[in-house]
Amino acid sequence: MLKANFLTSRKKDFSLIETLLWHKGNFRLLKLHLSRLKSSCKFFDISLDEAKLKINLQRIQKSFIYEKKYKVRILVDRNGYRNISYTLLKEVKGEVRVKLSRQKIDSSDPFLYHKTTQRELYDSQRKKAITQGFFEVIFTNHKNQLTEGAISNIFILKNGKLYTPLLSCGLLPGILRQDLLMNNKAQEKILNVEDLFRAEKVFIGNSTRGLIEVKPYNIKVEDLENGVKISTK
Repeated sequence: MLKANFLTSRKKDFSLIETLLWHKGNFRLLKLHLSRLKSSCKFFDISLDEAKLKINLQRIQKSFIYEKKYKVRILVDRNGYRNISYTLLKEVKGEVRVKLSRQKIDSSDPFLYHKTTQRELYDSQRKKAITQGFFEVIFTNHKNQLTEGAISNIFILKNGKLYTPLLSCGLLPGILRQDLLMNNKAQEKILNVEDLFRAEKVFIGNSTRGLIEVKPYNIKVEDLENGVKISTK
């Protein structure tokens, strides 16, 4: 009942989102994507037409070029299925700049833990960051703990181990993140902004682009709100 009251209090309707990578004949990590989608459908009481979804995924890939990479976006509304769209995936090249958002996220917001179109804060903050020459914007919660980027999860390498923020800090259980955790290639840990500069390596990543290794410049932590300049190694 609490969940129902929360959902009905939202004035805007929304759709669930899954974004997949297709490359060389395969939808990468498809089982994990479908599992997360079904979990969100259960949470929001949406009846997913999984059979129709799979048929359309098979249909659209027939037009794909084997050597190319495609970003495939699935939308599922309250009727169980909406549409699938796709675009060629552009590679990230050269220098990457990442900005820390001044907007704190509320880790108690259930929408943070599900990939939906209800993401005005993330979209507006990243749009603003892009106009300023940044690639991504990173968020923190009210405890000043790192959470995630607008389109990526955060990872740091420290003492030879890869760490990513705890889910309870307020972030989406990203598919790349889940795959790394399941295969013991990463561990969950509460991370603060300072950890970005104490790490051996820093990464941002998602299931379509994989991990992007980045390296913070030597700047003061208090300067972070003005943007962190990052360069690919």
